[in-house]
Amino acid sequence: MTEVDNSTDKYSTPWMLKIKASIRPILTYLFTFLYIYAFIYREHLKDVYISGLNTIMVTIIIFWFGERLMRNSGITDFLKSYAPKHNNKEE
Repeated sequence: MTEVDNSTDKYSTPWMLKIKASIRPILTYLFTFLYIYAFIYREHLKDVYISGLNTIMVTIIIFWFGERLMRNSGITDFLKSYAPKHNNKEE
């Protein structure tokens, strides 16, 4: 049985793939620098902003390492086994 490829990568242009691959690292660097700035200049910022940055940083860490953990531990394969099967017949 062949697995269905629902990704758009095979239809995307090379420049779009480069943008798609760089979004998460750029956002990670941006929020990391902002977090370091907030840590250094803490007295100039309200506690609400620092609390929000803490939430954003925890979310980024979960996305980066949680995805890898799920992939390496086999949880994603386990979840894929419960996904509905598609029967696509090539013409």
